[in-house]
Amino acid sequence: MLVLDVMLPGVDGYSLQVKISQDPATKDLPIVVLTALEPSRTLFQKFPQVVGFMTKPFKPEDLLKTVQSAVERRAAS
Repeated sequence: MLVLDVMLPGVDGYSLQVKISQDPATKDLPIVVLTALEPSRTLFQKFPQVVGFMTKPFKPEDLLKTVQSAVERRAAS
């Protein structure tokens, strides 16, 4: 499980997501995207490993629910 921010120093989250999805070692890694940029949601929808998308500000309990749901889906498959 990776919690990925869209705006990162040195590399943007989308570019990092592309690299992750192309690497056989990480292409199946479940990812939750966090951002203050709601319009970027459409950029990440094409990646099957993105299991959650949350906009800032968010409540910590909502992040926990999203992560728990992703882990449960992963365990069930």
